[in-house]
Amino acid sequence: MDSSWVKMSTRIYSNAIVPGVVKLLLTTENNPEAPSNKHESQSSFVSFDTETQTLFFVPPHLELYDREARHRPSFRPFGITIHKNSIYVASNRKLIRFNKKTFSYQGIEKGCELGENTHEIATINNKLWICSTALNRVTIWDGKTNQHLQIEEQQRASCDDKFPLDKVHVSSLCSFQDSVFILLHNGGSLRQPYPEHSHIMEIETKTFKTKNMFESPSIGMSCHSLMVNKDSIWFLTTDTGELKCLNRQTKEVEEVYPIFDARLGWVRGATMVGNEIFICVGNYRQMPFSLQHGFLRVFNIINKTILNDFLLRGVSVVNQMISYK
Repeated sequence: MDSSWVKMSTRIYSNAIVPGVVKLLLTTENNPEAPSNKHESQSSFVSFDTETQTLFFVPPHLELYDREARHRPSFRPFGITIHKNSIYVASNRKLIRFNKKTFSYQGIEKGCELGENTHEIATINNKLWICSTALNRVTIWDGKTNQHLQIEEQQRASCDDKFPLDKVHVSSLCSFQDSVFILLHNGGSLRQPYPEHSHIMEIETKTFKTKNMFESPSIGMSCHSLMVNKDSIWFLTTDTGELKCLNRQTKEVEEVYPIFDARLGWVRGATMVGNEIFICVGNYRQMPFSLQHGFLRVFNIINKTILNDFLLRGVSVVNQMISYK
């Protein structure tokens, strides 16, 4: 597997071009055994510019270490979003701010009630919507107060003894018009005997009232990185290494595009910019860290083709990715 990945990586040309200039921010799985002063080994988040094709690793900040974490690494930056002039990053129970322009540390959000294994963040109506995965809920934070949206799909015992409240594994969310779409990762292939395939719920942004449930088995397992464009819901199926498109009217997946062999890479972290979806492919965590160089694949939703690849040297598995200006 290692030699196949190296062979694939060397095929990625450094002069790839996409329409316009796109700047991206992403959080990555960090190497717990690497020295903390090596940016390529540990980072609070990473920036990437498609024009200059430069990566900048923001050094790990001590405030992102959650010393109470027991079942996930104490330093695990996952969720990332931009709100006003700040970049927000969540690592388990910690939520901290960085300056949007300089990437310098600004402060910690005290009072934000998160749990271990926090996932994606989205900025919706001037508030932060945060996937509090281990607590089976979405936490809505306005900078002063918490509002918790408890997700209950079925009344059943947890399928994970480590996180007794985690029934549906809330992993991703995004907004479109007056709705918020929430991805329920669910059981996956490793969490039997509970439902394997992922579900997507649509709620009203203001009232939290459920508008739609998308539960077709065609959605697949271990889904991440939810994106909505008009009547289409795009997402990644990490289990199969595919990009899928679900029709909101038929509630079925009608388009499936292979992104990368799931036996070799971990497909997670995507964002839509215009007609392009930028998709991250990382190494499996078991690979030697010296070989953990992921890449960025650009997919055009109009032509249904892969435009280009960008090598992300020193980046392993990506957790969340967003675009910024």
